[in-house]
Amino acid sequence: MARKVTITIPDDLHERMQRYRERFSISSICAEAIRKSIDSISEAVLKAKKRFELLSLEEASDLAFKEGIRWAGCKASLEQLAFVCEFYDWDNPDTEALLLNEGVEELYNSHSGSVYDFVVAEGIIADLMSRFLTEKNEDIEVIDSFIRGARSVWVDIRREAVQKLTNECSE
Repeated sequence: MARKVTITIPDDLHERMQRYRERFSISSICAEAIRKSIDSISEAVLKAKKRFELLSLEEASDLAFKEGIRWAGCKASLEQLAFVCEFYDWDNPDTEALLLNEGVEELYNSHSGSVYDFVVAEGIIADLMSRFLTEKNEDIEVIDSFIRGARSVWVDIRREAVQKLTNECSE
């Protein structure tokens, strides 16, 4: 559903706009500008809430999911990404093959096979978790969101990544 609003623009802009009116949608441009302004404010509010540890569990989980995507795409080594994304499914033969890779095996052994320990020890999302390290284990929900974000990238590169990791260890 769309609502009508009235905007006021300077005369000179109106004249210029009339010349190009057929080339673009004024409503779409205005809506996008408003959306960007609101998103900018919302982002600043979230950053402030994160900085002052005021995030709700849902907000922290949403940010952790986004951080998982960013981490997987920009920061993680292939071994780290494989460890975080694969070691929940021991019935998968590829998972066992990945353990032959020295880097993945080292991560597995140094964190007792626990992806949760790895995420906490590496401090990857420590700024999101500090408020949720309680008896209620709310930090697990935040870590799960991070892992789901990382897995959303892993799904698209998994076949080639597993092949690369298992080829490296057989050479």
